[in-house]
Amino acid sequence: MTFNNVWTIINLDNTVSDGTVLGWISAAGIPSCLRFVFQSPFSNLWTINTDYGGRVPMPIAPWTIIVSSATDPRFNWTVGGLSTGLMHQATVGHWAGDSDDEIGARMWHEIIHSYNIPADNMQSSERAGFIEYLRTTGSRHYSGFVADSNAYADGSNHTQLLIAFYMYLMHKYMDCDCFRGGLLRAAYCAIKRWISAIRSALGL
Repeated sequence: MTFNNVWTIINLDNTVSDGTVLGWISAAGIPSCLRFVFQSPFSNLWTINTDYGGRVPMPIAPWTIIVSSATDPRFNWTVGGLSTGLMHQATVGHWAGDSDDEIGARMWHEIIHSYNIPADNMQSSERAGFIEYLRTTGSRHYSGFVADSNAYADGSNHTQLLIAFYMYLMHKYMDCDCFRGGLLRAAYCAIKRWISAIRSALGL
């Protein structure tokens, strides 16, 4: 998996400052290994059709995410966000009633998709691993999610649970790229990359 840690933000909402966008990122707790820079609006931009007859802006350049008001008349936001996956482009809309952490989590969700990580699989293929992560980290979400994961995920804890899930995914899939610390960890990551390179060379 290609790891690029610098994302360009194109902010199409002239009523929202770049500082506010950074506040959304901070509220969601997106790890500092991901860095963000800003680019002028409508540079490297096209539009893409979405489900339910929508049409949203999408950047042309890779490793770029658009932030747009969902009520912008130039577009038709029928989804909260969209990613082109391995083309490393993403876009998110925001509504007036959205909280800071909610918008930040939406950005994080699409960014994770751009690394080909299963950001939609909390209740399926990633459920068991996520539960174990909640348990070992002493998360306040553990008991509620284990008792009834669907009801808990749809309740008042929805956004904060998603944020915990995205952090779990970052640790699982991007551990050596994003969370470094000490010689032992550096050695572990070096061995992990060496094994990965061998497996790739052997076609495994």
